[in-house]
Amino acid sequence: MFDSASNAGEAFADMIRLVMGIGLLVGVVSLGILALRAVVERRRAIGMLRALGYRPGQVLAGIVSEALITATCGALVGIGVGVPISVVMINGYLPGARLEIDAASLALIVGLLYLAVLAVTIPPA
Repeated sequence: MFDSASNAGEAFADMIRLVMGIGLLVGVVSLGILALRAVVERRRAIGMLRALGYRPGQVLAGIVSEALITATCGALVGIGVGVPISVVMINGYLPGARLEIDAASLALIVGLLYLAVLAVTIPPA
């Protein structure tokens, strides 16, 4: 009986991880699309900045900063909303189970998120 409950708990955790991964992927792709759109829509403004003496690196830094700020806000909201919802779901579906949030894994995921954001933001800029 315990093995089947343990297997069900692991399957549930795997499903949550899959949904979380898909959500992160969609978020990163969305940021890439927004960065591309920002560059296309701001072509004139970028040209004016260049005419005023801004170097290409400064323009790139502005676009990348915007994407990183957006990613940071998304990560904070995602963690702030996701953790309480996870606690409620685990307490509701698996009574007696404990939610353990590994800070190292969370930091790794956020770090990979930033790398992915840079990877999709820099080429359009």
